[in-house]
Amino acid sequence: MHRDIKPSNILVNSRGFIKLCDFGVSGELVNSVADTFVGTSTYMAPERIQGEKYTVKSDVWSFGLSIMELAIGKFPFDASEHLSDGDAAPAGILDLLQQIVHEPAPRLPKSEAFPQILEDMIQKCMSKRPEERPTPQELYVRTPATSS
Repeated sequence: MHRDIKPSNILVNSRGFIKLCDFGVSGELVNSVADTFVGTSTYMAPERIQGEKYTVKSDVWSFGLSIMELAIGKFPFDASEHLSDGDAAPAGILDLLQQIVHEPAPRLPKSEAFPQILEDMIQKCMSKRPEERPTPQELYVRTPATSS
């Protein structure tokens, strides 16, 4: 488990290969209680924000959120959408975490720039229920880019 997947920890080298970096808070899946509150809170899966144990499916949520952010060029949860007209400042981190836990996950905007397979993958990764998310192995097998 990585436990801190986010866009700033995803690197692309000059040959186009993607590398995941910053394993400072990673942990073994075996022999790990995985219940410590580590990682970047805005990229944490809803179950982690609620204090549940960390699983590899939590990394899958963070991966989906990161891929969406890289695709649209901004953080997918837009706190300003939930402000009333009289509010002048963006919502705080607690409001954002509440939105991640309680609001539907964001979706890619409909665009010819985003193939259906990308939209489907992100939607599955960002399922609110961890048991509905694919495993990293399932993502790898189902992604056409990895099977060429």
